[in-house]
Amino acid sequence: MKYRGKVTVLLTTLVLATVCLWYINDNGEQNVAINTSGVRFFTAATLAKSKSFCTDLGTNYLKPEWDFRRYERPKFLTNYKNPCYLGRRMTNNESLVEGRALHCLPYFIVAGFPKSGTTDLWARLFNHAEIHIKHGKEPRFFNIGRFTAPFERVMVQYIRMFARSTIELQKLVAPLDCGHEFPYHHGITGEATVDASFDIKDWRQVPGNENCSEPAFTNADVAYHLNPNMKIIFVVRNPVDRAYSDYIYEARFLRYPTNPQLFHAAVIDAMRNHTGCWRHHHSVRACAYNNTIESMKVRLRVGMYHIFIQDWIDVFSSDNILVIKAEDTMGPPKIADVYNRIFSFLSVRPFTRMEEMEVFQRGPVNVRSKHEKNIGEMLPETRKMLESFYRPFNEALRKLIPEIDYNAS
Repeated sequence: MKYRGKVTVLLTTLVLATVCLWYINDNGEQNVAINTSGVRFFTAATLAKSKSFCTDLGTNYLKPEWDFRRYERPKFLTNYKNPCYLGRRMTNNESLVEGRALHCLPYFIVAGFPKSGTTDLWARLFNHAEIHIKHGKEPRFFNIGRFTAPFERVMVQYIRMFARSTIELQKLVAPLDCGHEFPYHHGITGEATVDASFDIKDWRQVPGNENCSEPAFTNADVAYHLNPNMKIIFVVRNPVDRAYSDYIYEARFLRYPTNPQLFHAAVIDAMRNHTGCWRHHHSVRACAYNNTIESMKVRLRVGMYHIFIQDWIDVFSSDNILVIKAEDTMGPPKIADVYNRIFSFLSVRPFTRMEEMEVFQRGPVNVRSKHEKNIGEMLPETRKMLESFYRPFNEALRKLIPEIDYNAS
């Protein structure tokens, strides 16, 4: 496996004196009043037992059955572009090859981020002839499912989810002159659990993360263990707009009241919790992976894109990572170029002209309802506060992905 032998500590070139360590007083006023000299920006997942944020003390909270490293990666078939293998039957509705069941893992994952147009991306990928996704968008295996039972058992459930897509992959055969052995199955499948980028439900109990203040092993390490050649797609959106969209969207399920004033108050609470966490841990990364310091109303940590993307790059390398802007997928003139980048990254053919006309003329999906639009936009003072909060994180993202600069916009 591809694990780093030492901690990568980045005292990021964001000026630490302005690194978003805001003090929010009881009146909601903002003051930059915290000494940031001890703040560390960890940008890489690291080996367990790292002296920087893991200790050698014993623990009573370890869950050895959750150790993904115990899972033996199958030998993938060379005549399938997608990672597929032959194994025992799991259901009655499976493709069979010489009496054995054909199973497939995802060739790609859309790993982030929520409320950034990923449902729209998923719907458009569904129309590509070489991409077979006959299953749900978000199985939530990496961030939640793998913590529900021994890893080998939940892997069976995860693989079962791709059964219908696997049947389609077996049917698709490349032409004889494609340069591969015949028959060569050139279709691919994937999934889009967008919380996989930042959410690790019970990471503290996973072997390798014992006694760590922040995860040494992340979801990226699990994905790499399953398929080292997996393609990872991130869709980012202006984090200020993403936060407000997320606030309105989650109210559909959590039934909390929504209006710009309540959002402003929730933002202040979330900022107070984050700054308190930073003072305690001296590491922004530790708090970014802490799912206990904020509610579903305002998930500020989701917009700290560079922290999570860097962790995946450190595991897979940048060649396996594609980051695109949600704003470029909303329509002309950039949408066609963005999808051509995606298809090139996935090594599938581009849309034909007719396919582009059909797919790109459709309106976006999973947008606000009429009722949600009537809530109105966030208050100007809330936007200003969030822009200040995210400024150093946006700068770090720009240094990582130079073509994406949300501070400029």
